[in-house]
Amino acid sequence: MNNGQQINEQIDTLADHLLGRRDSILKNWRHAVDEDPALTSASTLARKEFYDHIPAVLDAFDQMLRARYLSEKAEAAQEQKEQAAEHGLHRWHHGYNQRDVMREWSHLHIVLVNELENYSELSPGIESSSAMSIARRALAELCSNGVNESAMRYAELQQVEAAARIQDLEQALESLSELDRKRVETWRRAVHDVRGSFGVIKNIADQLHVEDADEVLKTEFLTLLQKSVSSLHGLLNNLLVLSRLEAGQEQRDVQPIDAALILKE
Repeated sequence: MNNGQQINEQIDTLADHLLGRRDSILKNWRHAVDEDPALTSASTLARKEFYDHIPAVLDAFDQMLRARYLSEKAEAAQEQKEQAAEHGLHRWHHGYNQRDVMREWSHLHIVLVNELENYSELSPGIESSSAMSIARRALAELCSNGVNESAMRYAELQQVEAAARIQDLEQALESLSELDRKRVETWRRAVHDVRGSFGVIKNIADQLHVEDADEVLKTEFLTLLQKSVSSLHGLLNNLLVLSRLEAGQEQRDVQPIDAALILKE
């Protein structure tokens, strides 16, 4: 058996050992996270939700260790990145911040380092072999991919969220501008109505000053004057209420009205 075959067998044996320790690795990781006082989000997740895509990440790590060709290694590395990105997405949806995700990856890294160290102590001679160096580099690549992909996914999601907030802000500003335009139009119409009412009152007053005017006509003018003054008084009251509403000094009291009666009047 040449040296290359021996290293491959040692790596395969190590991979078998880590695969057999999978449940313990995940439990030790969960315990390390639970014991971290800086992490509180994990306590809200059930076991399956907490592990999420990490078992698939460890599967990709297993494939990386057993890979013998560059194409196999590249495929395993790509799988690691994809699963790590999905894990970051999962944590985002569960309210994690980026620091929490990075600390979880750090704890997983330490747990896996301990596994390699324990295996090295139980397997005399492997420490001096290239197999452990290969395994440590593969582990460093695993955790590096996990941190980088999680950070990238967070950055992408933050950009999407920021863009959505900007869009919401633009819509809010557009709505505000539309409300302001309607407010200006309301006041313009109100001023126009006030001016019109005053015009009617002025014309009637001018007619009442005519000494030889017919008494019946004067009576009609007086009736019309009363209506105009009453209408103007109501309009001015409405404008006062509107100004107090805009100043926040009044509360809206929405009630049904008889539109037909108002139009008739």
